[in-house]
Amino acid sequence: MLTPAALAAHLTAALVWFTGKSRAAVEGFVIPALVQSATDGCWQPGASRKVHAALTKVSTATVKLGKLAEGFYDAARKEEYDTPEYKLADSWFAIEMAFRYGNNVGACQKAVEILAATKLTAEQKALVAQARAFAADLAPIWAAVSRLDATRPKPVFTALGLSPTVTKTLTEQLKLNVATLRMPEYVVEYVEEEVTDKHGRTSTQIKPIIVIKWPEGTRHGRSPHAFRGPNGNLCHACGHAIKNAFNWVPFLMDDAAGVPHSMWVGRDCARNVFNVDVKGDAEYATGSREGK
Repeated sequence: MLTPAALAAHLTAALVWFTGKSRAAVEGFVIPALVQSATDGCWQPGASRKVHAALTKVSTATVKLGKLAEGFYDAARKEEYDTPEYKLADSWFAIEMAFRYGNNVGACQKAVEILAATKLTAEQKALVAQARAFAADLAPIWAAVSRLDATRPKPVFTALGLSPTVTKTLTEQLKLNVATLRMPEYVVEYVEEEVTDKHGRTSTQIKPIIVIKWPEGTRHGRSPHAFRGPNGNLCHACGHAIKNAFNWVPFLMDDAAGVPHSMWVGRDCARNVFNVDVKGDAEYATGSREGK
């Protein structure tokens, strides 16, 4: 995937294929939204659909190039079956679809190479050159869009302010200072995995993995609920079972001596006790709960 700066450059170059409101949408929304999404590693909320829609609304002049390709497609289809001219029909069709709808650029690139190696009229050569330039401008953009489409959004943790009511587990049993409540520092790394749907079709999914940067000396598993129950899946604050593996939220609190303690709680406690809201699935690196 391109760097955000390189992606911005490609988007700016691609403006030539858009006019009027469509160009304004690409310039005013698509460029900042797509570049920021690339920077974040996943789609900004609500950006995906708008970016897809805007990139398919190419200029009237670009659509006219598609109509010209349609004429060459129709002519090729009239040739005898299995002749070289007939076999070029699919290539002209790929170029037509690219120019008409602003996407299908991968097929367009292949079509350009096939047609460039054949005998063409001057008009056809000019159109193939336009198709090559179009694909060169749009292909990196659609590649970035496709990667973002395959990437699960990373979770967002929003601190709303500590609730005035905290459990006795925190204040009495663990002797922790609730005023020091905070989330640990973390980084998000992206990994690819093959997934298979119910029809047996496989695809690549890119998922965010949270790697926690625990402070040196952090003490883990000090809650009376820690690592109890099947697979140690009890909320450290309330002791309720957490059945959804994506529902864990990590916190840090210090004791009277200033030593940080880790706590893993469910989203209900994160919201109702610690007043921290979480959006999206949260998957943590192996060993995070033990501080590894």
